[in-house]
Amino acid sequence: MHMKKFLQKCAAVFFIIVGINLLAFAMLLLCSPGFKKIRESSAFRNEDFDLLVFGNSMALDGIDTEYLAQNGINTYDFAVAGGHISTALVQLEEYLKYNKKPRTVFVGFSSATGGSLMNKVPHTNPEIEFFYHPSFRENVLNPAPVNFRWLYVEMLKIVVSKDHRNSKIVRGQWRSPKTIPDTSVFQGKKSPIDYKNPYLAKIVNICEKHRIRLILAELPGANKNRDKLPFKYEIAVSDSQKATIYNFNNYEVSSKIIDASTDFLAPDHLNEKGAKKITAYLLQHIIKGDNVD
Repeated sequence: MHMKKFLQKCAAVFFIIVGINLLAFAMLLLCSPGFKKIRESSAFRNEDFDLLVFGNSMALDGIDTEYLAQNGINTYDFAVAGGHISTALVQLEEYLKYNKKPRTVFVGFSSATGGSLMNKVPHTNPEIEFFYHPSFRENVLNPAPVNFRWLYVEMLKIVVSKDHRNSKIVRGQWRSPKTIPDTSVFQGKKSPIDYKNPYLAKIVNICEKHRIRLILAELPGANKNRDKLPFKYEIAVSDSQKATIYNFNNYEVSSKIIDASTDFLAPDHLNEKGAKKITAYLLQHIIKGDNVD
């Protein structure tokens, strides 16, 4: 009798835990814009985008996909907050399996904020792993409230913050009207950046194989984090392979495009005004031409 009651209690606890996790997962699907976006993009089939954007949060905020679409370039932003270049490779490979190849792939780098995107030690993104590499075992060992805990904080921000409620995801881009002026001062950095990375090299190879135009670009950070490196220069992605980088983190060029007092939503992250300005320059000077005024 005691054993039966014990087993009943264990079963009750088990179903309560399962119920809590199902509810937590349902909340993410209903209320987390970023989680819904990755679910949507991982399920793309027979899409025909002209341009795909990859990167981390700076690319998530900083490229106005709607502006490009309004100018005849069907665009989607795959960038993931906290993403690594290996994440971009997974997303690109999966997209090409099930969809028409794009004309252009854009990778937005974030050297202004450090080496997270190009970290020598790749780090997996829990959201990407959940949808691209589903695993029952991992879901049991790392249930939603633990594995996606930061997303619940983001949902809470939506509840308490008008700026978050007014922000939205459009064609994969996080569009925010929030404005926090950048009051930092340019420090004249001119540090070389190491782009040698096996995941980036594979992206370059994939684009060459499929005859996809690849645009690699450094996105602009705060004044203090911008540099004096050229706007356009050649980089090595492996010992035998080179590519071209467009450096929007160049202080002279970026200062002509964005306004530090109106175009940032957080340190090193552009709001919708700044993103539109950078994207307009990208369209005019790189996608449609290759000149810099």
